[in-house]
Amino acid sequence: MEYDLLSLDEKNISLVIEGNKISAQKGQDISRHGIRRFEGGKVFNASRLGASTRDRLLQDSVEWGGPGTTHDYGFAPARTEHRAVKFLGEDFFKAYTEGFHYLVERHPNYVFSGRCNVKNLKKSLTSSYGLELSTTAGFCEWYFVYQRKGSGSMMDGYFGNTTDNLNNIMTSILSHEEFLKAEGKIVSLKSQSMPVLLAEPLEPIGKLKESFMINKYSEGTALFSGKLGQQLFDKRVTLLDQNYNSQNGVIDFFDGEGVVRDSQITLLDQGKFASTLSDLRFSKKFKGTSTGNGLRAYNRGVSLGFNQVSFQKGSKTWKEILSGLDRCIVALVAAGGDSNDLGEFSSPVQIGYLLEKGEVVGQVPQVTIKTSVASYLKSELIDISSDSLAPDSPTTHVISNMEVFIN
Repeated sequence: MEYDLLSLDEKNISLVIEGNKISAQKGQDISRHGIRRFEGGKVFNASRLGASTRDRLLQDSVEWGGPGTTHDYGFAPARTEHRAVKFLGEDFFKAYTEGFHYLVERHPNYVFSGRCNVKNLKKSLTSSYGLELSTTAGFCEWYFVYQRKGSGSMMDGYFGNTTDNLNNIMTSILSHEEFLKAEGKIVSLKSQSMPVLLAEPLEPIGKLKESFMINKYSEGTALFSGKLGQQLFDKRVTLLDQNYNSQNGVIDFFDGEGVVRDSQITLLDQGKFASTLSDLRFSKKFKGTSTGNGLRAYNRGVSLGFNQVSFQKGSKTWKEILSGLDRCIVALVAAGGDSNDLGEFSSPVQIGYLLEKGEVVGQVPQVTIKTSVASYLKSELIDISSDSLAPDSPTTHVISNMEVFIN
């Protein structure tokens, strides 16, 4: 019999703001444990919320593990490694509160709500077959939503970030003020093709991401099956799957099976399809090597997935790019979009602003945007920024021409 034990310790403290008032401060301290027992060519799972022991979990896996599932693909190599980043304290609440008071004083025409969550995590994976891995880090997740007084919209704006930098909150507020100063001015716009910057740049590439999964790629069900090694997009497009980025809340350098990845994976290299992703199960099935992408929640089995996907940064800031464009829509919130099997993507834009030569001139009416993977990253690509709307964020933005329809 072999086993591995995944443990997650998480301490959260949150400050909540509702309707221009600090409404609550909440704390949460949670331990989660999940075990996998390997016996007779099968794997049996058990999990517990709260304090527990290895022996208790092993017993649970016997009593409640059910018939088990087939396990014939081996284990991660034995390895001992520990990484630690300092935990964060409540000084982030002071910075968030100061930022809130600044917003209320400087922008009395808006009502602000939001949350600041300081999260300190420890994750460990130990096993009978030689794994002793652990990682710790602290980071702050914060945001503000706002509504213009008298507005009929559910919200008129949103911004936030994940960071370990105490100064990030005020820096982000100052950076976002140009949108707040638009004061609800609705610009006139007609249906047309025009440049769009999405705050969430990965939204239009859902079908592309499926192509990097070794199972879908090899079975021929992915949009770009059979295209590995081919030039697909503009040479400015490099797409990465990062394994460890504590600044942005990604603290894993090992996956749910204990495979340690020591570097990021280049999925697209200057527009060329460069790599696929695999876990131990699919690496055996398709005769490859695990890339450390076997994701695992404490109370579930392993599934193939991404750690953190991002575009490699370009050479110009988003402001510099937009200053060279007559008009561009910055879509701060575009929720509810979807892609079809051809890689075409469309989404309503709930909160968007029109910029002319890089300057905010007002809020756009309710619109729907439409593009495709090929258009977004090739034929209609304008540029990829070196920075993000959220200062100090490791993410970046794609600026591309899209079809814009007035709702």
